[in-house]
Amino acid sequence: MIHDAGVDHALRTFAEIYVGGIPPTITDESAYLSFIAVLSGIEALALYVRPDGAGPGERFRAFIKDYFVDPYPELAADLWQFRNGIVHAFNPGPFALTHQHSHHHLQRGVEGRRILNAEDFYAAFVFAFRKYVAALEASSDLQERLLRAIANEGGIANIGMGRAY
Repeated sequence: MIHDAGVDHALRTFAEIYVGGIPPTITDESAYLSFIAVLSGIEALALYVRPDGAGPGERFRAFIKDYFVDPYPELAADLWQFRNGIVHAFNPGPFALTHQHSHHHLQRGVEGRRILNAEDFYAAFVFAFRKYVAALEASSDLQERLLRAIANEGGIANIGMGRAY
């Protein structure tokens, strides 16, 4: 159980912004951005788990391996490549992106690239978040890491919308 107000605040705010905020972006016009938001959420959670030492790519891949369901752990390197390509070059790299096509999710497309369906990728992210929260509730070490990660990035009070005024 979580007894720290800072940890509780961080989880509630993360859930509001990512878990609650991503679904409205999965539309014809903005589904591409939903992938960026999911990748950003993964990167944030990865930092919460490993705030010290590891670089962002190592943290990201480790989070995928530790918290995502199969077959995502075997795709961890490709997902990191995807994250870099889509964030820095507007390029999905090894993936072809779609939404409302769950029947194609993780299959190979005509160009040989693996297809990511936005709704399914988001669902896998939510499952990983829930798995992380369960681990966090059982581990004071993980709670301390979360607090350390947030403190390093400017403090818990800075998380969320409308808290700067």
